[in-house]
Amino acid sequence: MSQRGSWLAAGVCAALLLVAAVFAFAPGQNESAVELVERDRTEVAGAENGSDESANGSANVTSPFATAAELSRLEPSSDPVSSASGAATSAASDLQQTDPQLPPIDVREIAREPLSDEAFESLVERLRSDPALLAALVNEARAETDPERLNWLLRLLGDVDDPAVVALATEFVYSGDTAQQQLGLDLMKRVKPGDPDVLASVSGLLSTEVDGQVLVPALTALARPSDVDDGTRATLVSQVAILTDHTDPSVRRTSLTILSRWTDDATYTPQLLAGLDDVDQSVRSSAAFALVGHEDASPQVRDRLMATANSRQSGEDARRGAILALKRMPLEPDERERVLAIERRLDSRPLR
Repeated sequence: MSQRGSWLAAGVCAALLLVAAVFAFAPGQNESAVELVERDRTEVAGAENGSDESANGSANVTSPFATAAELSRLEPSSDPVSSASGAATSAASDLQQTDPQLPPIDVREIAREPLSDEAFESLVERLRSDPALLAALVNEARAETDPERLNWLLRLLGDVDDPAVVALATEFVYSGDTAQQQLGLDLMKRVKPGDPDVLASVSGLLSTEVDGQVLVPALTALARPSDVDDGTRATLVSQVAILTDHTDPSVRRTSLTILSRWTDDATYTPQLLAGLDDVDQSVRSSAAFALVGHEDASPQVRDRLMATANSRQSGEDARRGAILALKRMPLEPDERERVLAIERRLDSRPLR
């Protein structure tokens, strides 16, 4: 081969080598289709699992393959008001019932308007079967400041025999606020008679309070005698008997009435007879009616009642109470005739 032919052949080889080098080092050009798919799958997995950089609190770096759900998870909420509203709604839902079979009730809307009898009974039945709703309504009553709505809430709760209601009533009674004490005592009167927690609270008040505005409602919480053990009955009756000598006539009057409802034997006859001579006419009347149906019909009791029935100073109510008590006692014929004669004189008096 000539020298010119050798140079030509060398040049061609050099050109071929240069082209091969260009293709060999071009980025990505030597990857197969399988390798490209594998690389894309790796990038998506990295976006789902989170890169080391985002896990360490750096800027959120998202893959171009991330889904809308992934993007919303990575981006902070731009509406804090909506977030707070959502949290409040969730909290309100927690205050409702937990039984998914029952329709939800928002306690914040209960008794905003006067309740019909049907709505009242329906709510009471729901409260008896839904502890979560009952607990929420107790809290609602505890925080309520509107007297009218609070009265409705307490009326609803008073028809539910539950320790949570008694606890609320006790809390009100010992609040130190006169208005709340009245509400608590009124709530206690609505609870099932004989509830041990109610009786314990009333007993505590009778032994510590001196204010007639507290004692009278406490006494009326015992207006419905119940089947209690002998020890509890004896304690309560002795506390009531002491109050028949209270300085407040309303306390004396109420205690005489309660005393007659919780006992009818001769143990506390002296307190009832003393009431017949009280300086307050309403107390005398209460004492006379407290002796109606009383077990003690001894000559002393009959004589005192006869004197009250025959005395104009006793007041007409007391006189009629004494007459009624005497007519229910086993009297001698002459005694009965005297009683009937007194009653006829009272009946024939001209109306004023």
